[in-house]
Amino acid sequence: MALADIIDKTRQILYGAGLGEKPALVFGAADALESLSGPFVSFDLATGLGGKAGPGDILSVRTPVSAAAAFVLYVTGVSTDTVTAVNGYEGEAVADGDLDNAVLEVNAPSSYNGLALLRHVETVLGNLIYPHIFRLDNEAVTASITTGEAEVPATVEKIRDAMQVIASETWRIPFELQKNLPATISSTGKLATLGVYDTSVVHLIVEEKYLTSDTDIPAEVESIIAIGAAALAAGGDVTAANMERGSKESQKRGERDVSASLWRDFLTLRQSKSEELAEDVEYFEIIR
Repeated sequence: MALADIIDKTRQILYGAGLGEKPALVFGAADALESLSGPFVSFDLATGLGGKAGPGDILSVRTPVSAAAAFVLYVTGVSTDTVTAVNGYEGEAVADGDLDNAVLEVNAPSSYNGLALLRHVETVLGNLIYPHIFRLDNEAVTASITTGEAEVPATVEKIRDAMQVIASETWRIPFELQKNLPATISSTGKLATLGVYDTSVVHLIVEEKYLTSDTDIPAEVESIIAIGAAALAAGGDVTAANMERGSKESQKRGERDVSASLWRDFLTLRQSKSEELAEDVEYFEIIR
């Protein structure tokens, strides 16, 4: 599962860089018996683990597989192995069954808990990877012979090439991609205009963004995303590598040093992967 893998890699980078200690872990019972009451939830930890958490502690799911599973709870009381906590203290609120066999971190640093790492990964995927790194994919569409238009999936960001097979021969055809269209024109918001010869299928080579929902992100790309997310978690921003470090407090200075180093690694690896993907492709677009 790619998202969980990326979050785990991000956490390993952070703790491997010496930024904080790994938090203690507790585990939800096989049947956590979640009971909801207003803003609170009570649930059972595995037998004997109640003593490892107390009022004021923060419990967070260690490796959320989706935003809906990025639960962060504020503990208000513990009775034997039953915990009462503020539900949805950060992130989504727990529902019945959500904490069965869950692995929970006790007092993880606020920027390293499962929800925070998920947000950092989302930021990298949404804003810092594309157009440098992308997935090359194939799409098959049928265009109107009258208008040359064909709806393409919402995931398509760019068309690299378009071809039709006519009488066993492959013909490359011109293309144009329109985006952000109203639903009345395209249900996906994207429409290709193609210089088709007939109504036969058009084969497209397209660029697509990687998404948090993807389960087949290559390990190399996962690692690049994790490094960028770790830089964010360590307190950095996009210009961190070039910023003058003015704090005299040693831990903050150390975090900025690590963040700047991580950003440099991220940008270097992103550029290397971008060059690998940037093979020259001869194509021609419709210019209106």
